Amino acid sequence: MRRSALVDRRSFLRAAGASFLATLSPRALFALERSDAVFASGFRAPDGTFGIGLVAEDGTFIDRIDLPDRIHGLGHSPATGLSVAFARRPGTFAVIFDVRKRSEPILIASPDDRHFFGHGHFSPDGRLLYASENDFDANRGMIGIYDAT
Repeated sequence: MRRSALVDRRSFLRAAGASFLATLSPRALFALERSDAVFASGFRAPDGTFGIGLVAEDGTFIDRIDLPDRIHGLGHSPATGLSVAFARRPGTFAVIFDVRKRSEPILIASPDDRHFFGHGHFSPDGRLLYASENDFDANRGMIGIYDAT
């Protein structure tokens, strides 16, 4: 099942800033300006590659973030504008990306003795990222805590 994150258009535009908007095609910018919501969802392209697509509510494609493999869950921090995508379990990566395109996406690897369960959440101030994980050696679920700054 694909997971989507809904972001209010005004919040998205405020977070994205002018530099992001300048990179959009005229069609994507037109769709974004007329949309009340922006959706983010993982996808598999026809060539077999994976990514996250930002899509207007009318279905117009706005932008793409490339991924190394399939994802399961997404999270977003309204405080920082950062979003995170977790690999489908038993995945060992998460990608933090900035919808404002102020920085390149950051790939996070799970510790060697763990894998991600596909879900996570930012702290209210956006400084920490909590991730559900499996500890192989102890055979138990864990919450990984990562510095999201």
